[in-house]
Amino acid sequence: NLNDMDDPICPLCLRSIAANVAQSKHHLIPKLKGGKTGETVLLRHICHKEIHASLTEAELANLSIGLKNGQPISIRASQTNADKICGKSRK
Repeated sequence: NLNDMDDPICPLCLRSIAANVAQSKHHLIPKLKGGKTGETVLLRHICHKEIHASLTEAELANLSIGLKNGQPISIRASQTNADKICGKSRK
């Protein structure tokens, strides 16, 4: 679909974030640590929800560094874990 090319890409699962897909902003600095008005990155909502449920604070800090730099992310250095978190199977 040509419209898919205009959609933003989730840096965690690398799938498009179409207008009809639930999405949310991840604060690169946790809101509790002063990041309420800080920089955010757009993620698919399911990815955002799962990273907070699956990762420690230290892992989230490392994830945010990669997201801030615009790099595709593989959680815990394993794309399999990122796929599991985001519910995506790669072929």
